[in-house]
Amino acid sequence: MRAVPTLCDSRGKQSVTLFFVSVSWLVLIIKFVASGMETPFGTIPEMNAADFGLAAVGILGAWVGREYTEKQTQKRRSNNERSEPEFYE
Repeated sequence: MRAVPTLCDSRGKQSVTLFFVSVSWLVLIIKFVASGMETPFGTIPEMNAADFGLAAVGILGAWVGREYTEKQTQKRRSNNERSEPEFYE
């Protein structure tokens, strides 16, 4: 069995998506800050605000999508638990 790194979300559940979103966000910020710098391997390509914004929307879209689907799943579960079974004679 292969272990996948996770982080706890605000509900206290383990989230693989949140781990990858946080790593991607960190890499994106480092790339934006370091853009244009000279390194021993050459110049890091420039990254303007539009590139940063597009990447940020893509990363945060995955997280918001996860939260949306999780909320929809919880609504369905709570509606199923509240409804009483119907008995037919």
